[in-house]
Amino acid sequence: MAQLIDGKAIAAEIRAQVKGGVADLQAQGQTVKLVSVLVGKPEAAEIYSQSQARCCAEVGMQFELQSLPETETLSEIKSAIEKLNRDPTVNGIMLNLPLPPGFTFHHAYVVYDASGRFYMASNAVPLRLK
Repeated sequence: MAQLIDGKAIAAEIRAQVKGGVADLQAQGQTVKLVSVLVGKPEAAEIYSQSQARCCAEVGMQFELQSLPETETLSEIKSAIEKLNRDPTVNGIMLNLPLPPGFTFHHAYVVYDASGRFYMASNAVPLRLK
């Protein structure tokens, strides 16, 4: 039998847990920051990035949107992510989809496979912090 759940209540509980974890890390002197990488200007991804910024603010995390031109090559996107990987103030990186025409979903994984210390952060999965 199906069970009706209260998604808003569950989301609020998860946000409260994340907020507590962020506060604990900050109390230890750690920066907690998500960088969202947007290639081009797909409207849906821009709206999603605004939502990411609001969610980060709600839990006390820093948020940065890094916009790259639609003309970036795969190599340039990888380079931008690798630079973020070397930044000790960045805890999570999210490469927003869709990517510009000519890129496939596989290209997003290639970029993330090349990045050593971070994993894709999303509202659907817990954020992995260093």
